[in-house]
Amino acid sequence: MPNVLLKCRPTLAQLADRLRPPRPDGIELYLDAADLAGDEVCREVVARVKRFQLPPGFPIVVEGPIRTLDGTFFDTTRLSPANRLLVERLTWVGEALGAEAVLVHLIAPRVDRRSFAVPASRRLAERSARFLAHYAARAIERGLQPLIENMPPILRMREGRALATPLGMPAEDLVAMVEAVPGLRVTLDLSHAGLYVNARRLAARPPTASCQVGDLAPSLLAEHRMRGVSLPAFLVRFLQGLPEVDDVATFADRLTPWLYSLHVSNARGVEGEGLPYDDGELPLDDLVLRLVPHVRHVVTETIEPDPDHAVHMRTAQRRLLAALAGVVATGG
Repeated sequence: MPNVLLKCRPTLAQLADRLRPPRPDGIELYLDAADLAGDEVCREVVARVKRFQLPPGFPIVVEGPIRTLDGTFFDTTRLSPANRLLVERLTWVGEALGAEAVLVHLIAPRVDRRSFAVPASRRLAERSARFLAHYAARAIERGLQPLIENMPPILRMREGRALATPLGMPAEDLVAMVEAVPGLRVTLDLSHAGLYVNARRLAARPPTASCQVGDLAPSLLAEHRMRGVSLPAFLVRFLQGLPEVDDVATFADRLTPWLYSLHVSNARGVEGEGLPYDDGELPLDDLVLRLVPHVRHVVTETIEPDPDHAVHMRTAQRRLLAALAGVVATGG
């Protein structure tokens, strides 16, 4: 059975909250750029986690930040000095903590419609493979399993901004990267997959007479709505060219040979990300049980009103443990 991990930042408040009883099987540690701002800061992060005297073998996954060390958004198409330094510090923290895996997003944040033309998106994929080869090699050298994560159609970037990525939405993008980069594996975010499936389905529908696709503003910051959902024309056209997918189960099935872990939260529409376990459109019990044979960890990733108190994550933890206990009881 996979371990159930709780997500947290390496602050004393969040660590104390996530590690109190009932203690999870492990934690996924989200490292903000501020947590990787210098060598001394990295050492402080490691010391803070070690204050909790975690038992030997306690699973830890470290996840890279939304922004890189030069202040720009993290982008796997950039093998820049800032991204090289980010990889160095991220993997150093992982090794120092005895973590088993390190995770980055497969992402190229953009608002420029030209990036969503097919030739441009192919070039971005080639550049991303170069960065990921560097990332994976450094992680493996430090005894860490390198992971990549899928992206939703609208990127809020933890800052209330609205961007999109021509890279990392469909399962096929992740398959291409793991086939190109030796040792790379996948974290499947179920909420992100649900939002992508909904957006791909929406883009395939004919526009309503009252809102033609061509009328949609080119900027993701616009508030124009198509059937109640923000989707600019260039993103609609880009989505129409991506592989069709019926549902999240089908999306997940394309990734099972390379899966390592799941991010578990619910989803609604194309912007309802990180929702509580039972507050959304995804049948999470069914999806998790379908994927149990293929993953080492499931990570609760619901968005909390107060990040220092994991209320929704604890509910998800209980639901996941109950579902996994049922598998054990039935010998499934």
